[in-house]
Order: sequence, then C-alpha cells, then structure tokens
Amino acid sequence: MATIGRADLTAGTGGHVTEVTHLVPRADRDVVLARLATPATGIRPVALASGPAAAGDTLKVAGYGRTKTQWVPDRLHVASFGVNSVNGTTLGITGATAADSVCMGDSGGPVLRERDGAVELVGVSSRSWQGGCFGVEETRNGAVAARTDGIAVGDRLTAGQRLRSGETLASGSATLTMRADGNLVVTSRAGKVLWSTGTAGNAGATAEFGADSNLVVCDAAGTATLWQSGTGAAGGSLVLQERGNLVVRDAQGHTQWTTGTAVRNDFDGDTRADMLGWYDYADGRDMLYRFGGSDTGALAFPLAGYTSPAGSVDHARVKKVSGDFNGDGNADVAIMYGYADGSVRMWTYVSQGNGTFAAPFASWSAPAGSFTWSRARLESGDFNGDGRDDVGVLYDYDGGAVKLWTFLATPTGGFSAPKVAWDHPTWGDWARTDLHSGDFDGDGRDDAVLWYDYQDGRDVVHVLEGNADGTVASPRTALTSAAGSLTHSSMKIVLADYNGDGRDDIGAMYGCADGNVKMFTWPTKADGTSDSVRIGWASATASSWGFARTHFLHRPPPPPPAASDRGPGGAHDGGAVSSGTAPEGTAPPVSRGARGGAAFRGRWRGHTSGVRPGRHRR
Repeated sequence: MATIGRADLTAGTGGHVTEVTHLVPRADRDVVLARLATPATGIRPVALASGPAAAGDTLKVAGYGRTKTQWVPDRLHVASFGVNSVNGTTLGITGATAADSVCMGDSGGPVLRERDGAVELVGVSSRSWQGGCFGVEETRNGAVAARTDGIAVGDRLTAGQRLRSGETLASGSATLTMRADGNLVVTSRAGKVLWSTGTAGNAGATAEFGADSNLVVCDAAGTATLWQSGTGAAGGSLVLQERGNLVVRDAQGHTQWTTGTAVRNDFDGDTRADMLGWYDYADGRDMLYRFGGSDTGALAFPLAGYTSPAGSVDHARVKKVSGDFNGDGNADVAIMYGYADGSVRMWTYVSQGNGTFAAPFASWSAPAGSFTWSRARLESGDFNGDGRDDVGVLYDYDGGAVKLWTFLATPTGGFSAPKVAWDHPTWGDWARTDLHSGDFDGDGRDDAVLWYDYQDGRDVVHVLEGNADGTVASPRTALTSAAGSLTHSSMKIVLADYNGDGRDDIGAMYGCADGNVKMFTWPTKADGTSDSVRIGWASATASSWGFARTHFLHRPPPPPPAASDRGPGGAHDGGAVSSGTAPEGTAPPVSRGARGGAAFRGRWRGHTSGVRPGRHRR
C-alpha cells in the first residue's frame, strides 16, 4: 500500500491510500517507479525537472526518516542542501548546516528545486553519510541523490523524450521496455511479449520520440536507425494505453500508428480476454454477462454486468458489433439498422471510458433498394491497420457468390462508404457461413475468419489473413471438425485471446442436447492453426441456464436469404455461376431469428458494453 499527501503518518486519515500495482526499477540509477491502482485525485503533483540541477543550486530534501533526536518520527520534515557535483545519473549534495542531513528512512524522498516560482523534482534521495542522525557518530552530512530530470515516467512520451537501455513505461496491463539487448518490447502483465521492434543484438540502443512524432530506435552511438514507426505529426505523443496498446497520436488525439497489442475483450483488467453475453429474459429484461478468461483459456462462472429495463431494448431491426471505432482505446458499439422503407444506416455509440456510452450518431446510409439488410452479416476488426476498428460485411449474392465489404472507420468513430476486401463467385451457401475476425498469426492485423457448416456434419474454420491495405488473402484451414462431433446450431462463437499469448482463440458457448450449457475454447497455436478444445464453465443443471436466450455481441442473428441481388452501393452481381457447394475446407453458421420489434426511433435505450477494446495496428 502507498500513502500519498499525508504529512503526519500517525494521523490515520488524510491523503490518498491505494495499492501499488507495478514496480518499475531503473537499471541505470537508484530509482524505482511505482504505479498506483487509483489516481491520487485532489493532490497536486510535483512536475519533473526538464533539466538537471547545477552546482551551487539550493535544494530541499523531504522525508519521513530519523532525525537527530527521534528514531521513527513518522512525520514529514524538510532540510536544505547545496549541490556540489552533477554527473550523468546522480547529484552530490551537502546539508546547508550541520543539522541538515539525509537519515535512514529518507531514501526515496523527493529532492526539490524552486524555479520561477514553481517547485520541480530534480532527484530522489539515494544514500548518505547520515551525519547528525539519531544513533550515528559520523559527522559528515553529504548525500547522493538519483537524478530524475528527463526520465520517462508513467505511460507516455512527448516530443524529445527517449527510453534508454533498461527504461520502461507502464500501463494497467502492459509495459514498454527498451531492453539492454536493443529490442523495444511491449510485454503483458503476465510476462508475455506482445510486440517488439525486432532490434535485439544492438546493446545500448535507445528509443526516441521525435518532435515530428516519429518513434525511432537508434544504435548506441546514435548514428544508425534500427527501426522507426514512420509517423509524422507535430505536437503528438506516444501512449501506452491501459489495455496494452502502444499508439502514436497527433496533436488532436487521433491515432496515427499502433502496435495492435490491446487485449481484446478484457473487462476486468487482468490482461486476459473475457466473453460478454447478452441474455434475453422472458419478462422483457436484457442483461449483459461476462465470462472471465484464465491462464488455461477456460472461461469462468458468468457475472452480471448490466440490466436494461423490461421492454426497453428490441433486436428486430438491429445488427450490432463492437470495437474501438475511434481509436481511443475504449470499446464502442456500432449497429446497422434496417428501416421499414428498405433504407439502411450505420449508428455508433462511442464509449465514455467508464462503461457508459454517448448517444448514438449516424454516419453511412443507403437508400431503399441499394442495400438489402437481410443479406448482410457483420463483424468488426481493424482491416486497414490504422488503429481504428472497421466493420466487415459478408454480403450474399445470387448463385453462391459472396463479397466481403469493409466499412472503414473515421476518427470520430463513424464509417465511410464500403470497399471490396475479398470476393468469391462460387463460394457456396452464405447461410452456412459465419464471419468473424481475429489476429490468428499474431502479426498485429485482424484476419477475416469464416466458419462453414457443411451439410454432411463437418465444420471447418478458414482464416483469410489481413493485408496492410485492408484487403484479405485467400482462405487457409485453421480447424476441421469431423462430421457429428459438433452441432453448429448449438454454438455461439466469440473470438478473442483467452489465454493471453498474443494470438486470438476461438471461444464458444455450447448448448448440449440434454439442456446443459458449456463454455468451449480452441486456443490458437504458433502456426496459426487451432489446438484441441478446452472445456471451461458448465451450467449446474439443464434448467439453470437458457442457451437460446443468450446473445453474444460478436454473433448477430443471421437472417434468412432475401430475394434481392443488390449489393452495397447498388452493385448488381447477377449471373454468377452457382457451384452449390462451399470451397473445400469451409464451415457454416445457423440461422437464428431475432425478436420482433419496431422501427428505430433515433435512440437505443438499453446500454451495451463493447466486447472488444479495439485491435490497433502498426
């Protein structure tokens, strides 16, 4: 525990008391940075000095250690010191009088300088002769302080700041470290490497965030660039977000570059993904449930997250997905709404960062007859690698043809007009194809994932690896399930990194024939294929959990095929050759009807919690 802002430690009240979640030691000096579990609101922080103290400066040293007459005073006291010497990482200081000394218990206390009417931190107490301290015969009162000017602190860098060898930034779920071997690495709280610059073998290298917002890793001599983000936006900042994503932002706060290391679906801050479900009660209420992730990838007992009043939410004209659509590190919700007159519109609910959402706003829309809502299947993912999640739509055309359209997100979280990412003229049965997205190869870009449910009982998962331009590659097989081993209509699927290894896995709620419900996960292996199934939480009895009343945000109900062959933007794909079968090695979904309802009235009264805090890209 840490106590901040309390001058008298015997008082028992006052100041801010909180847990310390991270300790980040400096390799080059006697400094350890501590990250607090909660902000010390109401306590004014001391600014870090931008430059070192100079010989002859007068400083103030504060601490709670021994005095000349007391062993444990437990009260803040301050003494004056003069600066004798300055080197790369330390200050040599001496008490202004014989009574001024740094004693045992003062280590880590602030060393302060007043400049232009403001107080700034130039160092922290490190070691001392302890002259004049209780129980010490030494008369010398010199001390050494570790310099703090210019060091990287917290979760961000601004123009001109750098990470030297051994230095670290820390957020709630990850650290960014300039390792001694020259590799700049993002590591999860569980100790797993999520991303790196791949510059190991260059001992002494540094990472500098330039005035042009370009993050550059240079060799020890500072003469060779080993890696760079390639960004250019004056006045920007480098931020390690709470969920582990490293982003470069411009002066307006818009994401320009990202590592794509945000932990998806992590609702409890343990750096493991959770699964969020929407449960539709018979009395008209709707409730969000979270199934927590674990080290093994098994999903835990469900916990309620939000309940909407009876009758306030209706799904009939809504297809919903979630993702970080504006790139701020928080999960938002987007819906595609099909109006009674045949028109379609995209709405976005931007997260406020505290579990609530702003009122929705509309962006893209299509007039009646140009887009058939019932032929669209939605999924979110950062398909163009700009740090904002987009919406992918698998669209059903006549003759077994399909196209994957991407609605690219804008900085506000709205969506631009769609573009074609991939198409197949003879794919097969759209109604047997599920669209998902996830990073199966750990490269930081989302892949499109198609689960095909064959009529012979087989199930096959295809991965279409994401490209830097937002398109996707040809499908490859990641998982094959033999005929009769799974009933796809009994599965509700959400992809996320459930074991925290940096690769997304397949997770599902399975409704067993006997009425019981079980949580399944298929962890993704290093080669991008799926491992054997893991079974986690299971319902206590056949009647304790209603499978049919559970809705996961990543699985909108597939509608029945419609008669129209009009695609996004009015495109007409008539005349495509029908193969009548899916490509070898694909797998399908099952149709589920939505509840009946009324037309959208401009607001969504039931709160929704996004299931993925964004997958950002480099």
